[in-house]
Amino acid sequence: MGALKLAISVETHSPEYAEALENKHLAFDVVRSSRRWVYLTEYLPAPVAEATARFLQKAILPELFLEHLDTAYSDIPDEDRLAIFQDNLDYLQNDHFTRGTRALIQPSLEEQKGLSIEGWMRFRGRRILDNLVAQLAREGLKSLRLERAYQQFRSLRLHAVEHLVVEGRGAGLRIKDPGGAELFREFLDGYLDPRLQIDREDLAIILIRALAPGRVELVDVHPAFRRRVEAALARSRG
Repeated sequence: MGALKLAISVETHSPEYAEALENKHLAFDVVRSSRRWVYLTEYLPAPVAEATARFLQKAILPELFLEHLDTAYSDIPDEDRLAIFQDNLDYLQNDHFTRGTRALIQPSLEEQKGLSIEGWMRFRGRRILDNLVAQLAREGLKSLRLERAYQQFRSLRLHAVEHLVVEGRGAGLRIKDPGGAELFREFLDGYLDPRLQIDREDLAIILIRALAPGRVELVDVHPAFRRRVEAALARSRG
């Protein structure tokens, strides 16, 4: 088996791929053409697949993430996009993610004795990684906006709120005073963003945490939302 080789074709980021192989202590030769580099290593599919996964995490995935943030969320400030990116850098290097990517790559190495990273990205990897960065961006912006909403309403703790009425479900949820006057309409409407999958129930929980009312009356709400309200009140009073 020692005479067998694996061939990895790398179209861009060649120095980073060499570094990935070296970090796994894998010997390699490089054959260069005008368009690409081909790395020839010993027939060690699992270590080479892990090195390739590490390369994707370091050199390719951050670029995909930034590209997605800049295109899908071009309407939010640059500093917010950067904050979301930086908050997720650790996850992009996560060992669990490395193992998952290695599992996707290794069968091709075993069956074909090689891999074109560009080809793998085009026909399989790009779809998978695009879905991943879309989820990271969505959850990152969701967390950012919910945290800001919470901070915005922390000052309301200075004003005692004894009784709130929360009525309805999903998009029909309303917050009222005991006399039936609607409250916080602008907040519940203004923070909605269909890309983030934040709903009115999420925002109502933020308000209840911030206001810590003495009593919350729940009318025709989802049972799961009722449990979330009870948990939020227990935390705010604890």
